[in-house]
Amino acid sequence: MARSSRISEIAGARLKSNNPAIADLSDQNRPSKLAEKFSELYDNEWTDATEELKERKKKEKSTEKSEEEMEITVIKLFYEITKVDIYKRCKKTSEKQLEEVKTAVCLDENSEVASIQIHFVQRAFLLYVIIFA
Repeated sequence: MARSSRISEIAGARLKSNNPAIADLSDQNRPSKLAEKFSELYDNEWTDATEELKERKKKEKSTEKSEEEMEITVIKLFYEITKVDIYKRCKKTSEKQLEEVKTAVCLDENSEVASIQIHFVQRAFLLYVIIFA
């Protein structure tokens, strides 16, 4: 009995090994888990925040905006908040990582060659973040 379970375990490990089509159920960041987390975020936080912002906008301006226009306004606001926050976090992270790289390779920050190379890498990373964020 123990032998067959061991064989089954080995066969399962070989099947999963380097096979992206088979999900590791212990992985908390597998696609189905991420989808579940985003769904919960939308159902809980996003919906509550959207309703709250719509109510505040109605009280502030007392305008005759349609429900659809109000939702578009709220979505644009969330987009801007998220975009700015993500950009700032990525920039801060890249600067921190850059300092760690400088320290790790023991470069003199005042060295002109090192400064140019590191500045180029930092700009390339920020450009990547802007394009793909």
